[in-house]
Amino acid sequence: MKTKLILVNFMASWIGLSVDTEYSPLWASIAAVAWFLISGVLFLRASRRGDYKKIEKRFKIDEL
Repeated sequence: MKTKLILVNFMASWIGLSVDTEYSPLWASIAAVAWFLISGVLFLRASRRGDYKKIEKRFKIDEL
């Protein structure tokens, strides 16, 4: 469950980078980039620990 939440958070932060930086306030742009960086670190940390082995096995990502 925890790994799925981290994966969903990473995907949502990727979509969050689509904030229009021209018309939105500076703090919103900085928050979107910071959210992406933090979720990226969490994603990489979970990946290194081997939490995504079940997901890789399910979708056979390791055979590519």
